[in-house]
Amino acid sequence: MIARRVYGEPGTLYARCGGVFGVSAFVDRCMDKWMADKTLNSNAMVARWHQSAQRPGFKFLVVQIVCSLTGGPQAYTGRPMDQAHKHLNISEREWDAFMEIFNEIVEEFGLPSEDQDDLNALMISMMEDCVVFPGERAPP
Repeated sequence: MIARRVYGEPGTLYARCGGVFGVSAFVDRCMDKWMADKTLNSNAMVARWHQSAQRPGFKFLVVQIVCSLTGGPQAYTGRPMDQAHKHLNISEREWDAFMEIFNEIVEEFGLPSEDQDDLNALMISMMEDCVVFPGERAPP
């Protein structure tokens, strides 16, 4: 039973990604690249967050949500995605850069195409909550 909490129920995306250890390694790599990216940091609000956030805590929350969304037993304890991101005024261009990095890391980790597609679907499902689209105003 303990092994299933760590590595996941067989067949889940969580298990296919290596459970908490695989997801944590993946998120760690993504976060380092996202936080150093020039396009993402060209947004002053994002850059300020990247500079002020406690990197380990930020990574922890991202690990929680990815584990939860992929079928792991972890519960996400952070703020809802829209409350955590909309005020940052993230553009579609910035989202595209974010996803490009995400997919580079997916390739780097050598995940099978089915898992790549499933992970992309999870990320894309959060786009509406993170991006401020033309004609939309970022909340204060």
